[in-house]
Formats: sequence, C-alpha cells, structure tokens
Amino acid sequence: MNDVDIVSGAVHDADIAFGAIHKADFISFHDDDFSWSAINYDDFSWSAINYDDFSWGAIHDDDFSWGAIHDDDFSWGAIHDDDFSWGAIHDDDFSWGAIHDDGFSWGAIDDDKFIWRAFHDDDFTWGAIHDDDFIWGPIHDDDFICGAIHDDKFIWRAFHDDDFTWVQFMMMTLAGVQFMMMTLVGVQFMMVTLAGVQFMMMTLAGVQFMMMTLSAEQFMMINLSGVHFMMMTLPEVQFMMMTLAGVQFMMMTLAGVQLR
Repeated sequence: MNDVDIVSGAVHDADIAFGAIHKADFISFHDDDFSWSAINYDDFSWSAINYDDFSWGAIHDDDFSWGAIHDDDFSWGAIHDDDFSWGAIHDDDFSWGAIHDDGFSWGAIDDDKFIWRAFHDDDFTWGAIHDDDFIWGPIHDDDFICGAIHDDKFIWRAFHDDDFTWVQFMMMTLAGVQFMMMTLVGVQFMMVTLAGVQFMMMTLAGVQFMMMTLSAEQFMMINLSGVHFMMMTLPEVQFMMMTLAGVQFMMMTLAGVQLR
C-alpha cells in the first residue's frame, strides 16, 4: 500500500485496482497517473478532468466544485450555502439527504433507524438493517467489517483476505439484499441508472433524491457545457457505470473489464 503499488481493491499490482486497469494509466493513489478515479492526474482525478478545469463535480475551482456552480451560490448540492447544502434545502430542515436533522440524515429515515455512518443506531445504519445483522460494512465487529462477511474472507479495502477481495465488493448480495440498492420501507435507495448515462438518480419516498426539482430546476441534472454533472462518460473508460435495472450496483466496466 504505497504510491507505486495499487491500493484499495487491487487484484494485481500492475493489472487492476479500484478504478485501475493498468498501473500506468488508471491507478488509485498513484499521483502520476491515477487518483481515485483518475486516468491521468492532469486529465482526470476522482471527478477532475483537470485540476484547473474539473474537480469532483467542478468545471472550474472558482466556478463549480463538487456540485457547485459558484462557491457562494452552489456547493455540492447547494444553491445557496444558507439555503441548500449538499442535499439540503435548509440547514435545519434538509442536510445531505436529511429532511429533518432529527428525522433524516443522508439515507436516514429516522435517527434511530438509519443514519449515514452511524454504527450504533438501534435499527439501521448506512447499509445496516440491524446492528447485529448489517452495518456499512460489518454484520458483527468480528464477523463483518466494512464490506467484510468474515474477517478471514472479506474486508473493505482488502486485496485478498483468503477468499474475498475488494473487486467483488459492491457486487455482493448480502442476505438476499443487494448491497447499496436496498429497498428501505418502499424507498428505493441509491437506485442508480446509468443507461443514459444517468448517475445518482435516486428515488426516496416518491421524491427523486439528488434529482429533485428545486424551484423548477432539476437538481444534479444540470447541463454544464455539454457535460451532465454526475452523468459523465469518461473517454473509453466508463467509471462508476452502475446498472441497477437488474438490479446490479457498482457493476463497473473498465475498458471491458468487469470488476467482480
């Protein structure tokens, strides 16, 4: 796990890494070539086509940054910092997937049932049906850790842990529940469709999450210089090409190689 090796889901150092096909042109954590979804550091880095031109949802650092058209006007799902921030219509009413701070926070219907990155919430935590059954990663601390069914079989960010590897992650079926596309109380969560290519087309309780219409404006479906935000198609390499029609999540096709 260093700058020259492939990290986070490597099957072979020089063959594939999470979002990497070859060490020289698509590698995560390799500053010269690949940075979390980058083909070239100068050309594309986990959402950056150019450092000066595109950074994770940004066309320009001073004009668009991760869901922002302007830093003071739109930041990662925000039309106004004081009115909408990363999925928030109001800070006290909707913040990053929250309808209410005490009722819904990033994938949470209730604080005591589903909370993004809440490891000890009675019933539901990001990817968890029950603390004892499934938690964004762990089913049990000693049995399932962040994408692990067993410590000796699968560990989030594990190259090989005897049986399971990161490349198989996001494609697992856990207890009949397809990971990251679970149906939560009739709510299709993270139902991403990239046929279009449409990315982050979530539907939450009849409300198209991350595709919401805010003041007659389609959120996260903004056409920016011909580039649909969060609906990008990388030249030759379609990154994060999820197909949830099946429903298959994170079925990435990287230059014809399926990460499975």
